[in-house]
Amino acid sequence: MKNRLKGSLTIEAALTLPIFMMFVSALIYLLIIIYLQTGIQLSMESAARSLGKKAYLIEAADTEGVIDTDTIRAAVLTADMRESIEESRIVRGVSGFDTIYSIYESDSGILDIAAEYEYEIPLLPDGIGRLKFIQRIRSRAWIGSEISGDEGSSGEGQIVYITPTGTVYHTTTSCSYLDMSVRSVAYNSLDEERNLNGEIYRKCAVCVKEGDYSLVYVTDYGNNYHASLSCSTLKRSVIAIDISEVEDRSPCSKCG
Repeated sequence: MKNRLKGSLTIEAALTLPIFMMFVSALIYLLIIIYLQTGIQLSMESAARSLGKKAYLIEAADTEGVIDTDTIRAAVLTADMRESIEESRIVRGVSGFDTIYSIYESDSGILDIAAEYEYEIPLLPDGIGRLKFIQRIRSRAWIGSEISGDEGSSGEGQIVYITPTGTVYHTTTSCSYLDMSVRSVAYNSLDEERNLNGEIYRKCAVCVKEGDYSLVYVTDYGNNYHASLSCSTLKRSVIAIDISEVEDRSPCSKCG
């Protein structure tokens, strides 16, 4: 009886131990996959921030820049990311890391980055050992970034503020010239309206056409009135830069 019992346990161990070791190995590889996916997601987020800045500068400068699938792929696959993928169990390595469905929608300003790949877990049958993954990040191209530095500080490293088409720089974001406080006024009362500098309002050359208007839009420090809130001259994008990058811009007459 003892010999038969020992033989039975030996057979059971011989049958179950390989299965147990196989699933332990599979669990370890699942943890490795999670670590790899986290790195890929961080690389995609970093690429989105970098490409967002590029898209913003292209549009601000009104130039014909190109952010295509190849540009997005290159931004995601940094040298470190390529090395991580090649050392992983991703099928065909970098060649199997597909970003063909990534796109920048210039009309809406949406950056959509998608990565598709297959990961092969060893020791498991082909039917369940190869897993397909899709990771995606979708956001507006430019969401801003935090820049260190104190407003109004002096010397090297001082942060100042500019607009894409402005000819001056500002030492604080609270400068009244950066404040686009838009309000509506009756068109027939424009002759009586003045901005905070005491100036009259003239028609905007961009949005005011021939015709009658019941309401128009003005700002406290601007000297034009506008027929539409979507007028490009009413949009003000503020960019933080180091004072060494102001080039030929002069200080603002109010805050500089």
